[in-house]
Amino acid sequence: MRIDGPLINRLLLPPLATLVVMTAIAVGLGVPIFADSIEGNFSRPHLITQVVYILGYPLLFLGYRLGRGKIRPDWWPAYPRALIASLRQPLHGIALFLCIFDVARLALCWQTGRLDRGYAGDVILSQGMGGWTFFEMFSRWHTIWFFFLPYLWRERSSAIRVFVVGAAFFCLLIALASGSRGLVIRPLIYVLCGAYFFSDIRTVRVERWVPLLVLPILGLIWGMHLVRSSGEFQNSRMTDLSARLSAVSAIGEEIAAGPGFAEVTGRALLGVSDASVYDATPNQIPFAGVADIPPALIWTWVPQLLAPNKPNLSDGNDIVVSYTGIRYERSYDSISLSADLYRRIGWPGLMVGLPILGVCYGLFVRLVLGLLRNHYPVQGLALLVLLVSGLQMPFTGTVLGTWWIFAYDLPKHVLPLAALIWLAWPLPLAPVATPPGQILIGKNGIRRISNRK
Repeated sequence: MRIDGPLINRLLLPPLATLVVMTAIAVGLGVPIFADSIEGNFSRPHLITQVVYILGYPLLFLGYRLGRGKIRPDWWPAYPRALIASLRQPLHGIALFLCIFDVARLALCWQTGRLDRGYAGDVILSQGMGGWTFFEMFSRWHTIWFFFLPYLWRERSSAIRVFVVGAAFFCLLIALASGSRGLVIRPLIYVLCGAYFFSDIRTVRVERWVPLLVLPILGLIWGMHLVRSSGEFQNSRMTDLSARLSAVSAIGEEIAAGPGFAEVTGRALLGVSDASVYDATPNQIPFAGVADIPPALIWTWVPQLLAPNKPNLSDGNDIVVSYTGIRYERSYDSISLSADLYRRIGWPGLMVGLPILGVCYGLFVRLVLGLLRNHYPVQGLALLVLLVSGLQMPFTGTVLGTWWIFAYDLPKHVLPLAALIWLAWPLPLAPVATPPGQILIGKNGIRRISNRK
């Protein structure tokens, strides 16, 4: 949390901070818990996973500082409350839009069973595209509105309060009925982050509270795994809420029959199958090289609908299948950028690739601050809102996946948001009560308030 200290309280969760925290939880907690499931036996692949992150993050940070450069103090208001006050109308518009978008998505998936983790989900999976395809195109908008829930709750309008509380209850109910752990856990994390960001108290040491928050999350991961593994859950549909709720009574049987707590929670916190790569490369599977990268980059901006057989830039799951020989139809497994660099070139790939990733992160943050400072506040705010999605969809993947995120996925989500914010922005540059010497933001640009009287 101290790596980007000057920006933590002024930026909506810088991407490097979210990446470091999530990785620390995965490697620092996920690996030890998983090790308990194998009775503490030595696991060379998991040890390499930890070593790679310990040695790789200094390289990542050096590249990040190089790309971000030196940030001048006057690039960003020192008082977030003044900034939030000046952005009141566009924040309301974007928050309500994202809320309505997510409610419509979950309502459609509830009726069709698209998110069903039971047997009923297999039927929808075989149908391919449907009405849900549009919502899946903008996956970084999913559940992100929960970050703005504390901000919307402070509205004086009772109608807005009733609406957002009802929407939150509906979303969590559908999430529980679907059996998806992510749909339940991510909104809770978003609400906590939003309550901190939009509060007047900025002295809370977040890093001290993260370990306490992990404990109930572990219990939730374990409990939902037991529920969705039961026969009552698998043989019912999402629309039959009473049958899904009755699956809670089968937890006792699943504890005795299913995998242990350490195996389930350890794998969930790890989130990736890097150990499979480190275990088999290069003794069993030779280094892949980089020959497939240039041909795939040509297809970056061609939609899948127009070229169904184009190279898969989100190739993480295919790589895992090539190592394990196992493909799950209703879940997606992947590997990290570090594992893919090692799979392609070995240790030299990590030494070169991680600093390059750090430069990309630094340039991205520099772009956001530059847009806000140089008369492009609409585009800058759209990027700021999108940074929050790093909690549910990291800004990295494989080598091809990371390129796809920065070159295609982020612009695809930013442009519609920028258009919506531009429409919701107040036309005049209204004065805002802000400390002298700070920045005043309006639709047509940025104006600085001088310290001189």
